[in-house]
Amino acid sequence: MLDRPVQPHCDSRRATGIPLRLLLDKRDHFLPDNMSRFFEQTAIEPTARFYKEAEVIWQAVSEETWVELDNYIEEIRQRCIQIEIRLRQRASWNMFTSEARAAWRDSWQFYYGKDSLWTEYRAIVRHSGYSIHFLREKYISQFNAKHPELDPPLRQSDKLTHRLSGLPSFKRDYVAYLRREGFEPARCSGLFEDALAHVKRRGGIHFDDRATPDFDVTVDGRAHALPKDGDILGLPSLLPPPRHSPLTAGDGRRTPLTTLDTCT
Repeated sequence: MLDRPVQPHCDSRRATGIPLRLLLDKRDHFLPDNMSRFFEQTAIEPTARFYKEAEVIWQAVSEETWVELDNYIEEIRQRCIQIEIRLRQRASWNMFTSEARAAWRDSWQFYYGKDSLWTEYRAIVRHSGYSIHFLREKYISQFNAKHPELDPPLRQSDKLTHRLSGLPSFKRDYVAYLRREGFEPARCSGLFEDALAHVKRRGGIHFDDRATPDFDVTVDGRAHALPKDGDILGLPSLLPPPRHSPLTAGDGRRTPLTTLDTCT
């Protein structure tokens, strides 16, 4: 049961957060597979459930980066729609013509090809953390509808771990999900810790066990630390320009692009 919401005690701070390129790295996904599938399934359930670790991840990425991801996904989706329209226009049941056979080959490649735009679109939605972002929006909408007396209502810019002191860990639900997927019960708690360790390694996010977690996020700003265009899911030409130039140290040491911390 969630505690009664409290009023915000600090203003949200704007910060650079985790760059969009890191969320789209096809070499090493931002979220591990099982964690991605868990949040995908949770996001489509009728009643939204949200978790303190998901909020820490959302804040670490930053509202600005989530908006960029939203726009990027929509651009890719529109490109896919245009390709689908062209494929339907070329389609024919007359397989005796070379044009029809070519259209069927192109259609199969689009929907099932390893590096097709449709395949990469689905990978972006699954592995970028988009399900966490979608789930958070859904949770805020349902919470405000359930608590019309809350003034001000929950906003996207709020830190939910401050306004909702009862956000639970997703460990119990995640372990239950892994068991339903056929994992041995003895392994499930370890897989939960592995998932958090993966996100910490990819995004520099530090989790703790306090009800209102504080965290620091350090992003390596060296040019080779972020994926190049060839390692980006989707169409790199659609990426927005970086909000800040990477920082580099003259002696080659690791230099943080930004550090985020919660209000106290």
